[in-house]
Amino acid sequence: MSFSFLLNQTTNDYSIKGGRLVISNGSDAAVDRVYVRLQTEFGEWFLDITKGVPYYGEGGILGGKLGTGEVSAILRREILDVIEVDKINLMSVTKDRRALTINSDISIQGQSEPIRLSI
Repeated sequence: MSFSFLLNQTTNDYSIKGGRLVISNGSDAAVDRVYVRLQTEFGEWFLDITKGVPYYGEGGILGGKLGTGEVSAILRREILDVIEVDKINLMSVTKDRRALTINSDISIQGQSEPIRLSI
């Protein structure tokens, strides 16, 4: 069983209750890992600059010329790379030159979990 600190998806910060960090486990921890993967920009993590989503730069998702299908494929790969994710039940991606909205429903250990993210 794995755990992490519970993320608040509204503020993108750790959840605090009673002055203490809230621990998440099970599917909550896996959903947190999906959010972290989707919010990590390519080259951002100093321990492995090959990790992350190419949001900006030449050939990036935002401001680039990638179609919705190509963007969906990149994001699907990132989501499915989280070991607890069994499958993506549905996914819709809306993008323009400055914003990206991801609505997805994923299966984690047989449970359906929604993913909503705007970048």
